[in-house]
Amino acid sequence: MFVTFALSLFLQNLLLSLFTSDFRTVRTPYATVAFQIGPLYVSWLRVAVFVVALALAGGLAAFLKYTYVGTAIRATAQDRRSARLVGINVDRVYAVTFALGCALVGAAGILLSPLFPVNPYTGADMILISFVIVVLGGMGSIAGAVIAGLLIGLVESFTGYFAGGEMKQLVYFVLFMIVLAVRPNGLLGRKGAEVMDVT
Repeated sequence: MFVTFALSLFLQNLLLSLFTSDFRTVRTPYATVAFQIGPLYVSWLRVAVFVVALALAGGLAAFLKYTYVGTAIRATAQDRRSARLVGINVDRVYAVTFALGCALVGAAGILLSPLFPVNPYTGADMILISFVIVVLGGMGSIAGAVIAGLLIGLVESFTGYFAGGEMKQLVYFVLFMIVLAVRPNGLLGRKGAEVMDVT
């Protein structure tokens, strides 16, 4: 964790020296195009981003379930020593997992950049909510993370509309604590599920 934190600081400051701290936007002609559903206007760009994000989540789930590498990743996450005993190269699994995670984060950055202005520190404010979503959905459950992400998004939207933006974090943290009090393993988590340690 310390190495990845140091790498994050290095990359942030490198980008800061190369591009300054000014916010920049990715211009696209589709950013303002919307369609109407009753009294609501829905952005085509946001719908496209949502569909691609769901496709990536589904692809990741299928990869982990139906491929040898995916099975090796799940086995290593459950019990590293047993995975070694059956001939899985754990170090290679860690490398593949880290690379896969970086690729997905890069895809997320590409999808979000047309929606929000970016600067070298963009994404830092999403780390906490990402943690909440993963734990709320259930460790090791991609479907749970998708459902939790949708739930947190709805809570944020309705809270921001009815109670103001400053109340969003309070409300979803209260929801987070209530769900974990009722279901300590998260919405779709299995008992004993663990987070894979790639450090």
